Amino acid sequence: MSKIKKDEEVIKDHTYSKRQFIQSDMYSIMDRDVLKIILNDDKKYTKEEVNSMLKDFKTKEVK
Repeated sequence: MSKIKKDEEVIKDHTYSKRQFIQSDMYSIMDRDVLKIILNDDKKYTKEEVNSMLKDFKTKEVK
């Protein structure tokens, strides 16, 4: 059991670059355009972080 739990933790901790997210088929073309703006070139992100940032961006009130 602990090996399975440990493997799940490793999967959750995978980080990816901005370029990898932009090239991913996980996101629509419009979402990829947003990711180009909100992600930093020099930083790596988890999928959860990016999904959260994307959701925040989409729900942000327009001023």
